[in-house]
Amino acid sequence: MDAYRHIPCHLFHANEPRASFDVGPVRFFSRMAWAEEFLVEDAVRANVLQAWEEGSRWSPDEALSVPDKTKVETVLRAIGHHGWIGSVLVQGHDAESSHAKANVLVDLAIDSLNVMLPPSDGILLNRAGVAFFPGGVRLATTTQGTIVAGSSARLPGLGGHPDRFKEFLAETADFRQAAGHVLASYAEAHQDGLDAAWLIERWVNALHWFGGARREDSDFMAVVKYGCALDILSGAGGNLREMTEYVEATFGITEATDQSGRTVMLEDLLNSLFNDGRSALAHGESFGLLNDRSTDRARADVIVRQLIESGATPLGQAVRDKDRILSVDKDSQMRAFKVRLRGLSRERAGKSPPAE
Repeated sequence: MDAYRHIPCHLFHANEPRASFDVGPVRFFSRMAWAEEFLVEDAVRANVLQAWEEGSRWSPDEALSVPDKTKVETVLRAIGHHGWIGSVLVQGHDAESSHAKANVLVDLAIDSLNVMLPPSDGILLNRAGVAFFPGGVRLATTTQGTIVAGSSARLPGLGGHPDRFKEFLAETADFRQAAGHVLASYAEAHQDGLDAAWLIERWVNALHWFGGARREDSDFMAVVKYGCALDILSGAGGNLREMTEYVEATFGITEATDQSGRTVMLEDLLNSLFNDGRSALAHGESFGLLNDRSTDRARADVIVRQLIESGATPLGQAVRDKDRILSVDKDSQMRAFKVRLRGLSRERAGKSPPAE
C-alpha cells in the first residue's frame, strides 16, 4: 500500500511548537505540527494534543467514541515521549517492508544532521528503537570499603537556548539541501527496486557507517566503522593509495599535523588509522576491547565527517542538474568526481582550478 510512515525521534529540546523541516524525502515535525498535519479528525487531534499538554493528568473526553478513543491511544503509544516525528511516504510495499524502509530513510536523514554537529551533540539525535548512550548511577567501593558513587545524565535531543533550533537550521541549510537531493535520488531509485547511481550509493552507505560509528559505545568498533565509511566513500576497496587520492582530492593536502605538532604524510596517517587500525581490528590482527583508542576515534571522526560534508555539495548539484556523471560507468564516475573535488579544494585555497 501507499502510506506515510511516521517514525518518532529525539531531535531538539527547545523549538517552535509548530516547527517542521525537510531532509530529502523525510519531513521532520514537532509533535504539534505533526498532529495538525496528519490527524485530520478533529476529536482525535484535540484529545492527542490535550494528552501531550496535560501528561499523566489527562483522561479521554467522555464524549469520545470508542473507535476514536482507540485511535488516540494508538497515537500516544506510538509517539511516546518523543518530541519529533520523521514522516516519509512509502509507496507500493507491504506493511513490514514499508515500515523498515521508512526507518532506514529517517535514520539517514538524522545521520545527515549528525554530520553538522560535534560528536557529543550528534549522538543525541536518534529515532525510536535506536540504541542510545543512557546516563545512570555509577557505584564503586574503595579497597578500604568506602562507597564511592557518581552519576551522569544525557538527555536525548539537542538542547540549548530557545533560538538554537532556528540557528541550526540556518547554519545547515545548504548542506541539508544538498544531502536532501542525494537522499531523494536514493529513495526514488529504491522505491522502484533499483540501485541508485554508484556515487550516490557510496555516499549514502558511507553516511550510514558514519552514523553507526558516532553511536558506537566502544572506541575500537567506532574506528572500524569509520574505516568502513572511508573505504566505501572513496571506492578504494581497501586500497590505501586510492583512499589517499580521494582524501587528497577533497582536502587539497598531502600531509597533516598531529596533536604533538609533528608533520605526518597523509598516506601514513590513513594507513595508521584505517589499515593498521580498522583492518587489523576487524581481522583480528590486533585487539581493542580495553585499549585506549579515543585519539584514533577523534581523528577518524574529523576526517570522515568532513569528507561526507565536502562530497554532499557537488553530488547534490549533480543530482539536481541530472548530470551525466551519474550515468557513466562506476570507474568513470569516481575519476570525474575526484576531479571536481580537487577543483573545489583549490577554489577554497584560492587557487585556479585545473582544466577539465
